[in-house]
Amino acid sequence: MDWGWLWHDLSSQAVYALLIIGGGALIGYLKKKMTTWDMAPILYGLCTSAFLAVIWVAVQQHFAFPVTLDTGNAQILCKKWLEADTAVSTRPISQSEAPDNIFSLGVTFPGGDHLAVSRPREWDREIHIVQNIQIDPRSKSALEGLSTDDSDLLNTEITKELLRSRLQFELHQPWERIRLDRRIFLTGNTTEEAFLGAVADVESTSMIVRNMIDVAIRRAEHAKANPPKT
Repeated sequence: MDWGWLWHDLSSQAVYALLIIGGGALIGYLKKKMTTWDMAPILYGLCTSAFLAVIWVAVQQHFAFPVTLDTGNAQILCKKWLEADTAVSTRPISQSEAPDNIFSLGVTFPGGDHLAVSRPREWDREIHIVQNIQIDPRSKSALEGLSTDDSDLLNTEITKELLRSRLQFELHQPWERIRLDRRIFLTGNTTEEAFLGAVADVESTSMIVRNMIDVAIRRAEHAKANPPKT
């Protein structure tokens, strides 16, 4: 059960009940205090309706509940929230491509980076935001040419950065790819801001790791081109 939505429904009903009671109390007060007014009963009803409408709109404006992800709306909201940025594009990934997922979305960012947002069947109460950092052939060749010490140092630095990011990750050696995974639980508490923040966490971590790899390669190339003088 999505307790966030249950709380939302109960709270809305409570507010509505208070408005009805308040409206009835107001009408009772007006009828008691304005017995000398020549007002038709229908006008009392119209006044009550107007009063309730104004108060209800005011309550919605000031106490609106944010829309949150749950098992019923996850696919629609993930797509809608991602595409709110017109520079970001999404495409549905078919069941034949990802049979283990209830739904999958491929996401492309302005710089050409890609990630996938999915809801796995095995963990159907979760949304997974996954990005695979593919090591291109040129970089892979350069990384494989690192000394054992330099390779171990880079691996340690990347691992430390990934641990700090609090993402789940897999390092596929020897320097094939790095998989980043951020998981969101469908408990009815994840807002648009939280979801997009999780996506940004994956993308920013990916950029940091790729930059670390580039720096290590440039450092190694510089050292090779400029051997120490004896």
